[in-house]
Amino acid sequence: MNLKNYFAILSVVLSCVSTITKSQNRIIGGSDCDIKNSPYVVAVHINNNYRCMGTLITWRKVLTNANSLRGYTESSITVKAGRTDLRKAKTERKAKRIIHQCEFDRNMVVQMDLAVIMLKERLADSSSIQTIPFCEAALTPGVKLRVSSWGSKTGKDLEVSHILQSAEYEVVPIDECRARYAAEGNYLPTTVICLIDRAQASDASYGDAGAPAVKDGKLCAVMTEFAIDCQEL
Repeated sequence: MNLKNYFAILSVVLSCVSTITKSQNRIIGGSDCDIKNSPYVVAVHINNNYRCMGTLITWRKVLTNANSLRGYTESSITVKAGRTDLRKAKTERKAKRIIHQCEFDRNMVVQMDLAVIMLKERLADSSSIQTIPFCEAALTPGVKLRVSSWGSKTGKDLEVSHILQSAEYEVVPIDECRARYAAEGNYLPTTVICLIDRAQASDASYGDAGAPAVKDGKLCAVMTEFAIDCQEL
């Protein structure tokens, strides 16, 4: 499939999930998730340090957010896959090329905040490593999407969980979210959707950038690096 089609199909970017934290910036309060239940998720490392999430859309292509990769070269990027516990991940692939979505606006942050990492070598099919198709469902208010990421359960410094976490969120009416962004002096483009945890049992922030939002086993959106407090929506 042509790369242009990836970006045309995935025309929304997950944004405005909830409060930005100042700790490890991962899903907070989510539940442990076996990698076999989300075998399409991968961890993007830069200079051997965890940077953001990614989603395996073909055996050699990882979809992630563009902002997390700004300023870095392909040689610094490694993708890890196939393990619930990230510390035990032995399957790694180096990046060969980074392709940014052509409409990505570096000055607008959330404008088509998408990039594809092309790997030097393909990942192998297994029960814990799988590709994921794109979503065709209408993302109307009330639709539930599941987000998976590695990181802290508490949001406190030095308490990073290396176990994959997962939480369910609900699509928020775009007008409500756009009004909230405007109140904060921020512009929300038409290429995004907004999600919220109505029960406020879980939280997320910009460190979850690149995390997939999935419905019925299909990729519907990708988390952007920028977010504001949306729990009052």
